[in-house]
Amino acid sequence: MLKILLNLCITLNFLPASNLYERIRNKDTIIVATEGTYPPFSYRNEQGQLTGYDVEVARAVAKEMGVKIVFYEMSSNVMLKKLHSGHVDLIANQLEITSNNRYTYFDESTPYTYFHTVIVGRRDQDTIHNLDKIQGLRAAQSRIDYAGLALTHYAHIIPAENTEKALLLIRDRRADITFSTSLSASEYMSKYSGVFRILWESEDERHTGFVLNKFNDVALSCINRALENLRLEGMLRKLSLRFFGENAMH
Repeated sequence: MLKILLNLCITLNFLPASNLYERIRNKDTIIVATEGTYPPFSYRNEQGQLTGYDVEVARAVAKEMGVKIVFYEMSSNVMLKKLHSGHVDLIANQLEITSNNRYTYFDESTPYTYFHTVIVGRRDQDTIHNLDKIQGLRAAQSRIDYAGLALTHYAHIIPAENTEKALLLIRDRRADITFSTSLSASEYMSKYSGVFRILWESEDERHTGFVLNKFNDVALSCINRALENLRLEGMLRKLSLRFFGENAMH
């Protein structure tokens, strides 16, 4: 039944359509923004090929819908601007819509990742039981959303190019902490065994999906049905295990 609904999404001609929906319906090309420097979600492997969990989920969705896909690599800090201006169709980069202002302009797909927010520090640092305790600490951050969270609790921001560079600043005692996702933290804590530990973990679970411009309801329905097909077929679980060693899906 889901396959039939997906085909209807692509073939129905009488529905009002945005440019994105037109490209999906015509099996054309969609343009996806991703970072390319954010393992294990979006990065270049040893062969120089773009890969990562978000990248491969986007490729699988494009294949499911029968469309071609092109990735534009860019800083996460400019992705929403590029999306809003029409330079890209989707964002696949673990980007959350975290404010009412963002919800005015952007939509999210069905989630394909579930995680907790964590604070990572050096192994010799004390556990953080309350976020008020980070006041005055130096937070190395590469992403606007986590930098905003750190600033909310009066930490000082130390700019970092990516999560790994943030952790290296902490290792070298040029920063104290970094906010990260539990999935990303696990990647680097394994790589730098014995150097870092999780100082705090959120109780609430968070989630991310693709981000696209508002008023793309039909295109969004097509994307969500493709994601549901991939979930039922076990592809999302397979990709989760490949990149995280655990199932990031419910």
